[in-house]
Amino acid sequence: MNNISNKLKLSITLFIIRLLVVLLMPNITLRLNKVSKEFI
Repeated sequence: MNNISNKLKLSITLFIIRLLVVLLMPNITLRLNKVSKEFI
């Protein structure tokens, strides 16, 4: 029982991390583009 709950926690954590990456990556790339344009 404990093993199953641990796997569930792990999969949920991975899912949340992926979601965060998908949501945050566009913002990060946009910021990087702005910064690089300012420096160039």
